[in-house]
This record gives sequence, C-alpha cells and structure tokens, in this order.
Amino acid sequence: EPLTGAAFAVLFLAAVIMLNTPSDGDSNQTWHNYFADRGNRALVLVAGFVMVASALCLLAFLTTLWTRIAAARRPEVISPLPLVAAGLAAAGIALGAIVAATAVGAMIFGSAPEPGTDTLRLLNDMSFPFISVGGMSAALVGVAALTVQAFAAGVIGRRLRAFGVVVAVGMLGSVFFFPIALLLIWTLVMTVVLLRRPAVPAAPSEAPAAAQLTGAAIRTPAEDGTAALR
Repeated sequence: EPLTGAAFAVLFLAAVIMLNTPSDGDSNQTWHNYFADRGNRALVLVAGFVMVASALCLLAFLTTLWTRIAAARRPEVISPLPLVAAGLAAAGIALGAIVAATAVGAMIFGSAPEPGTDTLRLLNDMSFPFISVGGMSAALVGVAALTVQAFAAGVIGRRLRAFGVVVAVGMLGSVFFFPIALLLIWTLVMTVVLLRRPAVPAAPSEAPAAAQLTGAAIRTPAEDGTAALR
C-alpha cells in the first residue's frame, strides 16, 4: 500500500510529460497540425488515463497514511479531514485529466471531427485549474492535516513535521504549476517512511475503524451479553 505514493509521483510526472500540447501563444495552424496527427491524439488520450490512475494512487496513499495514524492513536478518535481532502484532491486531478482528453476521446472513439482551435485551447486551459487549483488545494489541506496527526501519533518526528508544513505552504503557489513538485517529493519521502516503519497491529480490545470515525461507545462481548440478559 505505501508504494501507491511512489506510483502517484511516477504516473503524474509521466502524464505531464506526455501532455506536450502547444502553448496558447502558438498559431491556430500549429494547434490544428498537432491534433490532426493520430499519434498526438493517442498520446493525449493515454496521458489522460495515466493522470486519472495517478489520482487514484494519491487517494490510496493518503488513505493508507491516515489508516496508519489512526492505528497508532487508538483508541483515541482522530479527524477524518485528511480522507475528505484526499477524495477532493483525487477528484480534481482526475477531472482535469478527463477535460484535457475530451476532444481527442471524441475523435478517436466517436469519430468526431476535429473541433476548432478555440475549443482545443479552451479544453486545454480548463484542465489546468482543475488540477492546480482544485486538486492541489485539497491536497495541501490533506498534507497539512496528516502532518499534524502523524506527529501527534509519533509516526514522524520534528524534522518531517517541519518538512510537511513547508510543503503545504509551498503548495499555495500551485497555480504556477511548478510548486506541484513539492507534493511529488513529499509522497516519495512519506512512502519511504511507511515502508521503513511497519503498521501497528490492532489489538482485539481496541476500537474498530467505525468507532474511530464516529466516536461511538464500544461494548465488549461480555457487556453485550449482560445487556441481553437484563
């Protein structure tokens, strides 16, 4: 499970490299020539699938890290905020990938004609805010919350806590794209941490996962039996 963090970094970087579409400043003819090429169409479509896969890996990794923290904190209840942030981050990244691949998907699978260059530019520009603003804003909330929870649970030390805070603050500039690299570095570092530190086994007397989320009181089998006799 911790390897999903490394998978996210690799897949996300690969998708970004494959999405080598023309820039907004290029001429209409350049945009037309790029999408008229079948190889470029296939590359953009594959990049979309790879980006969606990276989003799912990020969701799995953040969930794994939160589960480790919850196991270390039992029977105390911890906030599920990182899980919500992980879901929103994955949704933003996946949605941006789908928007970027919408036109080529219609051309490849639906035999649709190539849309106008204005449409191609719009779809390309729309995908970026979903990823860099929506997805990364949720991701930085998840990183910040997990950093605080992991330090409180003893999963990480002071240096990794400071590193997590720096990453979360730096990701505020993800609208400029390059600070997204901080998330990739953080996931790789935390992947190594989780691989080097085995998960804490849950004792039979500890509260189940449902109680971690709800904070509900837990009865032992003996207590349930006594209540039934009453």
